[in-house]
Amino acid sequence: MKKYITISILSILLLILLAVVFTLLWQFKANVNFIPQFAKDTNTQPSIQTQNQDLSWQEELAKWPTRDFTPAAEK
Repeated sequence: MKKYITISILSILLLILLAVVFTLLWQFKANVNFIPQFAKDTNTQPSIQTQNQDLSWQEELAKWPTRDFTPAAEK
């Protein structure tokens, strides 16, 4: 009998959760044209220009100093 009570309580909680989710989705659907502030495109041209000024990984690697990794005992 306890098993059926537990299953019924869990199923009722699941139905309540589904009702809340569908209610929230329905309210969001009513406000579908709303665009959050962070999602708006605000002047991306300067960031593209700075990306163009960045060196590629090959150019960056070519600027690194060469190092001699031979052990000191062999020198």
